[in-house]
Amino acid sequence: MPRRDAADRTFVSTRTRWAIVLAFTSGIAVGLFLHTVPVVLAWLIAFVGAIILSIVFGVLATDHYVIVGWSYAAGVAVVAVVASLVTDGFRGDWFGPLAQFAWIFAIVACVSLLGSLPCALVKWEDKKVRERIQESER
Repeated sequence: MPRRDAADRTFVSTRTRWAIVLAFTSGIAVGLFLHTVPVVLAWLIAFVGAIILSIVFGVLATDHYVIVGWSYAAGVAVVAVVASLVTDGFRGDWFGPLAQFAWIFAIVACVSLLGSLPCALVKWEDKKVRERIQESER
């Protein structure tokens, strides 16, 4: 198998970083939408977005596909907690916002796995096929 040079590794890691950043910022946008729209419609959009955007940004990424989906979930959870704190005010209780973040993150992260895990499996299979082709060409 041919060795990758340093520039190729940098390009690969840059694509993954961009995918994580874009997923997080998309999560922020969906989190704002989640706070301003009626609950059922907003959660439906958040779940569909978790699946579709995890697939889209997983295609962009070259590694760490699950982290891409989790960054979307983190963006949604951060904005939901901050918007809740701005609306209701901070009452001196640290457990409430942390628990709210944990619940929202866990729910959206589980749904985002429906998009990021199949993407990871497809890319893994593609990598195996490419390696077989390269071995057969030798």
